[in-house]
Amino acid sequence: MLVEGLGWRISALCALRGQDVDLRRTKAAPFGRIFKRSETDKEGMSGWVPMSHSVRSGVDRILEANPAVGERPLFPAPRAKTEHEDGREIPKGWTRHHARRAA
Repeated sequence: MLVEGLGWRISALCALRGQDVDLRRTKAAPFGRIFKRSETDKEGMSGWVPMSHSVRSGVDRILEANPAVGERPLFPAPRAKTEHEDGREIPKGWTRHHARRAA
């Protein structure tokens, strides 16, 4: 929804932080606005962009799943996990020894 609605590069969307989303509805931005960072824009432009209805719907869904505030990424990297024999999830790279000691 965001790629189609904003037309931004995936890397620009992945760099969004909680503070880059303003959900306040105004006359100029009836669905809120989103901040485009110059460091992720190929032309180096930055500024607030009004959200469309579809972009706002997408942002609402993202924030419901991941309440990002301030510098927290809107799209955090997933944690690498694997399952242990007894069904517990342990971080990748850990051995059974690590899992037993952490339990």
